Amino acid sequence: MDVDERVRRAFAAGERLNLGGADVPAALLAELLTAEPPTRRAALRLHEARVTGRLDAPPESFRDLGDGETATPRPGDAQGVDLDSATVHGGVFLRRSDVHGEISLRHATIGGVATFTGATLRNPGAVALRLDRADVGGGVHLLGGCRVEGELRLVGTRVGRILRLAGATLTNPGGHALLADNCTVDGPLDCRDGFAATGEVSLLEARVTGPVFLEGARLDNPDGTSLRATGIVTGSLMHCCDGFTATGRVTMRSARIGGRLCFHDARLQGVWCTGAEAVELDLRFAAPPAGRLDLRYVRVALLRDDPATWPADLRLDGLTYQTLNPLLGPAQRLRWLASTSDGLPPQPYEQLAGVYRALGHDEDARTVLLAKQRRRRATRPWWTWPWSWLQDVTVGYGYRPQRAALWLAALLVAGTAVFTVWRPAPVNPGQPPALYPVVYTLDLLLPIIDFGQEPAYRPTGPGQWLAFLFIAASWTLATTVAAGFTRVLTRN
Repeated sequence: MDVDERVRRAFAAGERLNLGGADVPAALLAELLTAEPPTRRAALRLHEARVTGRLDAPPESFRDLGDGETATPRPGDAQGVDLDSATVHGGVFLRRSDVHGEISLRHATIGGVATFTGATLRNPGAVALRLDRADVGGGVHLLGGCRVEGELRLVGTRVGRILRLAGATLTNPGGHALLADNCTVDGPLDCRDGFAATGEVSLLEARVTGPVFLEGARLDNPDGTSLRATGIVTGSLMHCCDGFTATGRVTMRSARIGGRLCFHDARLQGVWCTGAEAVELDLRFAAPPAGRLDLRYVRVALLRDDPATWPADLRLDGLTYQTLNPLLGPAQRLRWLASTSDGLPPQPYEQLAGVYRALGHDEDARTVLLAKQRRRRATRPWWTWPWSWLQDVTVGYGYRPQRAALWLAALLVAGTAVFTVWRPAPVNPGQPPALYPVVYTLDLLLPIIDFGQEPAYRPTGPGQWLAFLFIAASWTLATTVAAGFTRVLTRN
């Protein structure tokens, strides 16, 4: 029995036929797919077939395959087309077709393009199109309003040139609308022009050598993850912007974006980008995300954001960037850091201060580091608060050294007034040196310098207690200055 007859009989019986690499004319398959099914069980199920020529099925050719008497096949009905492990030297064209049941091209090798432009693929609650581990050299196209009711699977698939889903509508509520984990695209991934997905879009560990376009796309999976791109690697930009809407989490943990990762003018429920890397990250959302924005351990060169769209739930620990746009002053940026909900980690403050310092804004950097110390104080045991507060008041933890001079001047003025009113008595009444209240006060306030006044005079009355107070203040001031400068010098 020749191959043609074997294929026809298997098709009529709906049986799986292993051809072991035998050649099958594409025209024969097109004939079977376009003709009235000879039996109710008719289905095309070929394994390891070599399809010669271009498989180009005319519109409407696949209607009700697998169940010729049922107008709307149910989930679980016989598969429509099974070409697992087939080799197609040309392309596969199922344009404007209406397919009921699963189209399976697992492990298939297609030399040209696989085009489903304008097609409707129906297998609700199950897989509508399966291209797992297939190799499609010319690219995969689901354009022209293509509708997929069920799961679109490209797990481990290699797609040459381009994966185009622009304008397509994928519907699989509660499941995967697109499952393209470990997929490799040797070119761009295009999901623009009104692309919509109900169910999860999963690009876990996908590799895209070109850009990923999701401008204006709408992803709807409110009870779960709408876009799962954990570990995705792109050779260029990834644009989830210009009206991109995701109802459900967007997860991009450990993503590696070769250019710009953009969420400009996007409406999101929550974004998890832990450990991601990109050249530029644009967070100028259309509105603040309703859920969490997790940027922990993200590494970017340029971070763009907008204070008007900072979310309430923000995680920044470990985030590193070289510059900010807009830079903003420390007052606004400190509000940004204060909105974090991951405790009180010091790293975000140190990162911001480092950027200010690199741009020559040293005073702004010191303001940020001072705020870090003040915020840390709230996390420490209560018995450390007095010493911490004293360092803050006196020298701003070393970041406001000019305060030491102000305190010294204030004590000097006070001491001069006190010892002018309550003049100290000479220790040696015979020939005491002339008393200068200013110099005497300095002698008390500067313990390592001896002007000869303090040994020659002894305070009396209230002045004696005030002298003790000045000595204590001088040592306290010296200690806080030393502690503050040690902290600053150690950091530098």
